[in-house]
Amino acid sequence: MVLPGTWLVLATLSIILLMFWLGYYWARTHGQFDDVEAAKYAMLKNDREYHNDDA
Repeated sequence: MVLPGTWLVLATLSIILLMFWLGYYWARTHGQFDDVEAAKYAMLKNDREYHNDDA
């Protein structure tokens, strides 16, 4: 026997997973993950230059 609340939980979980997958797919196809490392190193370089100017 399957309780009625089980279907609500499964439907909610499937909607959450579908939204996550669609967001990941959209980000992947629009190049959101391409320059993550480059942006991180550019930020670190800028931070070093900022602190070197104070010295």
